Amino acid sequence: MRLIILNIAIVLALVGCDTEHERWKKAMEKDMQSVTNSDWRDDIPFDRLLAFSKICQQHPYLKDCQIIFDQIQDIANTLASCQEDQRSTLCQNMVRIILAHPIASALPKSSALKLPDTPWFWSLPTKALDAQSHKYGYRTETISWWWQAWGSHLLSLAALFLVIGTVINWRSDLIDARKKQAQTNAREYAERIEKEKLAKKLEEKRRIESDLQEKYERAIATAEKESIAAEMAAERQAADAAAKLAQEQAEAQKLLQSALQKTKKSRRKKNDPSST
Repeated sequence: MRLIILNIAIVLALVGCDTEHERWKKAMEKDMQSVTNSDWRDDIPFDRLLAFSKICQQHPYLKDCQIIFDQIQDIANTLASCQEDQRSTLCQNMVRIILAHPIASALPKSSALKLPDTPWFWSLPTKALDAQSHKYGYRTETISWWWQAWGSHLLSLAALFLVIGTVINWRSDLIDARKKQAQTNAREYAERIEKEKLAKKLEEKRRIESDLQEKYERAIATAEKESIAAEMAAERQAADAAAKLAQEQAEAQKLLQSALQKTKKSRRKKNDPSST
């Protein structure tokens, strides 16, 4: 009987212990999740990450322990990368902050990652650096580095492009000017040809009109000459007719006179007795 009671007591104790452990596990995993999902842009939770990394070393079965280890590794990568390249204000501050915290002694070994030194990057190689970069103007600093490295070359290249562009524009303007001049010359030539054609047409018209006028004048002159000739011929005919008539009248007069004289002589003979 005592043995049965003892066994029941042991079972109840074990059940109570399992229930307490389960509650602790759920509480740890909930706190751990709040850490793993925290936003590092305002602040990196070094204290809680260090605490949970130690808990996870003892209880690696907890749900988000791997995420905790990954974030600890991210901080180790951040420190190694920034110790290798401390040009930026971001890395200078990250090295100072990490080394000043106890988490530095718990960081695993890491190799430095290449940090971008131009402004054309999507993100930094670690979560910690990417989250904190806006606070220290990392992209602005990369613009300065990049300009120092390439500014003179770019200015020279820009000057070269400007010269080339100027030459191209000048050549284009020259070609356009030549085209416009050629178009103007062609238009002027066409206008001149058209004017010459019009002038020729006018000249031909004037010549034809002049020929017609000359022919008309010649015709009038010819008609006048013919009229004058006809009048002269008529006058000559009239004169000839008048002369002929005068001649005929003169001959008739002579004949009449001759007849009269004969008649007078005949009468005288009749009246003159001596003639008998």
